[in-house]
Amino acid sequence: MGWLWRASVPVLISWLLLMPPVRLDGTVDSKAPLSQWQVLMRFDKRANCEASRLQSQGPPDPFVKGDSPKAGEFGLKLRCVANDDPRLKH
Repeated sequence: MGWLWRASVPVLISWLLLMPPVRLDGTVDSKAPLSQWQVLMRFDKRANCEASRLQSQGPPDPFVKGDSPKAGEFGLKLRCVANDDPRLKH
């Protein structure tokens, strides 16, 4: 009788703080697929990601017009997503 060895591989989940893409006119495209969003930061805990998301203010991208009403959308449009979320796949 043979032995069956199984390798135990820990699943490492990290949390990504994502920023939506910005259109050429400086508006935020929050409806774009998550695979097109930019990773701003990585976190080991969801709570840390959410805390950073809530603290984010103003446009982090220089192409967003600072005086535009759309510029304020960034703090509200950032998302925390697990790195294994299938929506991140192309």
